Amino acid sequence: MQIKRLEHIFRELSLAAVLHNDINVGKNVLIDDSTGLFYVIDFGFSKKMKTPNDYENLSLLAHIDKMLVRPVFKDIIASAEKSNGVVIDVRAKIRRDAEERKFKRLAKLVGVVKAAKMLKRKIRKREEEIDVTAAEVSDPPNNDGKGSPMKKKKKKKKKRKKNVRSE
Repeated sequence: MQIKRLEHIFRELSLAAVLHNDINVGKNVLIDDSTGLFYVIDFGFSKKMKTPNDYENLSLLAHIDKMLVRPVFKDIIASAEKSNGVVIDVRAKIRRDAEERKFKRLAKLVGVVKAAKMLKRKIRKREEEIDVTAAEVSDPPNNDGKGSPMKKKKKKKKKRKKNVRSE
């Protein structure tokens, strides 16, 4: 119930074209113990938005999520990002992108299935659900037990350099 109340407060601020703009949101949301109502205070950094929307202040919920042991606004933020085609929680987007790059690099070295197991990701077949963008990642080259593929490339380059110098 309180989660919905906070979401409602920040959506209403956005619809009123007010950008709260203070990342110290943990200190700027008060609760009245007797009524259970939330109050947003300290509008010192606030700005008037050019066009009102219903998602602009939801980035403050991401800051609240960061302070909590268990994030509770993650799904709300994700659905607002998806429905509006915007990135609200930039830090979460950066983390997701970094994890995806890490997975792709690892998948190139050891294969998609092993990489998914190592990173504890779910993989699925092409027609079924896919948590991992495995279709974009190619399987690693065959390794004949003669070192890693990277070492093979370096050896070839060294041989080419020797041939050029000897001529």
